[in-house]
Amino acid sequence: MSDKFLDELRRQVYVTPTSFLELLSTYKKVYQERKKHVGEARMRLSKGLDVLAGAAVEVAKLQLQLKENQPVLEKTLIEVAETKVIITKENNDAQEIKKVVSVEEEEASKSAAEVKSVKDGADAELAVALPALEEAVKKVKNIDVNNFYELKGVGSPGPSIVKMFEVVAYMFKAPKPKKPTDEKKKANDPDGYFEYAKKEMLSNPK
Repeated sequence: MSDKFLDELRRQVYVTPTSFLELLSTYKKVYQERKKHVGEARMRLSKGLDVLAGAAVEVAKLQLQLKENQPVLEKTLIEVAETKVIITKENNDAQEIKKVVSVEEEEASKSAAEVKSVKDGADAELAVALPALEEAVKKVKNIDVNNFYELKGVGSPGPSIVKMFEVVAYMFKAPKPKKPTDEKKKANDPDGYFEYAKKEMLSNPK
């Protein structure tokens, strides 16, 4: 560059001692900075290589483990496939059961509605019957036992008396009486309920 400067401008370049020392100082500074930079890069590279070497060792271990576990892995894959088939079948069965349950649930809902309707009707009828029952109980409590003795002495009972004792025999689950053979009794008591009542019920009305 000094020769070029001399050829072009016809001027000589001189380096003074101070400039030379500054040049050396600058060179030293640049050298230290580059040395530090290269050292840091070298350290990073070294650490990176150590990491890569460690990773290579771990990868080799994993490859060995994978190779050793390959039969287990294949067996597991087969079991998973079989389990998947079973789950699919069970799921299909569950869907079929769900359809049946849905139908049964619908029928049960209809039955429940019908039962509720019957219950409501029975409750309504019971509400009407209860006062009549209470009235009947009162009348039963007011019955005079002597009336039964009078009934025992009836020779020719009317149809209402015979029907009454037929109902009483039914309520007490009495056995079916024998039909009378006497023509007169047979005319008034064809099934024998009054005669049965006189022997089994009116003998001791209390």
